[in-house]
Amino acid sequence: MRDDSAVSPVVGTMILLTVVVVLAALLAAFASGVAEEQKPAPSAEIAVYPAGRGGAFALLFEHRGGDAVKTEDIKIKTWVHLPDGRMKEATHASLSDTVAYAGEDLRLPCSWSRNGSDPYRENFGDAVWLPGTVATTGNLETTGDFLGLESGDLKRCIEKEAVLEVKIFHLPSGTLVQTSTILMKEG
Repeated sequence: MRDDSAVSPVVGTMILLTVVVVLAALLAAFASGVAEEQKPAPSAEIAVYPAGRGGAFALLFEHRGGDAVKTEDIKIKTWVHLPDGRMKEATHASLSDTVAYAGEDLRLPCSWSRNGSDPYRENFGDAVWLPGTVATTGNLETTGDFLGLESGDLKRCIEKEAVLEVKIFHLPSGTLVQTSTILMKEG
């Protein structure tokens, strides 16, 4: 006859150890955010285009359809192809630095209108981008600030119809929502 009395405690200890390791791994996954459900990116058609002349030159961001977009969840990156061959990059998110516009400190895009109505002011990061809503950089000076350009550089870019690349990212999902390439010209 064999004595198998030691097998039961060893097997029990191994099972207990396995359960503890699995529970620790699950706890670590939830604590680190790996197991969190990612928010899906909104599906939205956003058109980017220049408008205005001279000091009224601005960039417009028009939500033409799709899901509502919380601007607190958005990051806008721009790249201006300068006439001298260099490239200027700028990034704006809800935590971007504010700039002065019309005597107020507002994040850019700083002016919103819905279906052609009078613009209202709301900080980028606080507003919800709804279909029919147009965000604007305001005027020549604030457009320069938005693009990270001095006024003279922006004027040269407009004269030479420089290329502007715009990418809009949805931060919670890490997804690129929109890519636009436009010519910076008065319209």
